[in-house]
Amino acid sequence: MGYTLETAVHLYKTKFRDFFVEFAEEKDNSLKYNCRWFVDTKNDILSMHYHDIDNSSSFRKKMQRRFAKINRILRAAKEIAFVSRRNEDITAFENFLLEMSKLYSGNITYINIRHNENRETINRSEKIITNKLKIIEHEFYDIHPDGEDETNPQFWIGNQKLWDSVFKNISIRRRYNFLTHLLHINERKYP
Repeated sequence: MGYTLETAVHLYKTKFRDFFVEFAEEKDNSLKYNCRWFVDTKNDILSMHYHDIDNSSSFRKKMQRRFAKINRILRAAKEIAFVSRRNEDITAFENFLLEMSKLYSGNITYINIRHNENRETINRSEKIITNKLKIIEHEFYDIHPDGEDETNPQFWIGNQKLWDSVFKNISIRRRYNFLTHLLHINERKYP
């Protein structure tokens, strides 16, 4: 279950106020995968990493503290990047950027990895939305070498070799730059 970009915008706009207020445990999956699965029933978000969700008050306080910290950093940042692995229409990314630019004044880049079963190498494309908003897409076969089924505990890693190739060109520069733009290969060298 993946959450939508509209949900992400909603959470940022509402400062995560309704994040995991209403939730349920998926007991079958909790037993099957030997970890607790919780679903935020209002926002349709799955969590399988946090075991203290059923102690809703402390979990929500922890998540709201994390959001407050990241929100301060993003508000001060000159360069912001959001990274995802989605196969939806590029219009969804444009809408996300436009909404996020109402919250944050820095230049915002949306970096997306698009899975394509027929693409063994990386196809990079870039779309400028405004002088402050940009989408960079990397399209490639994003399946772990050992497969993507449940018998491979590392299926979620995807094609690590190609992800590494994409991210070797990203750097975090200054304290208030959350993440810099993805640069063209060999366009700039970093010390």
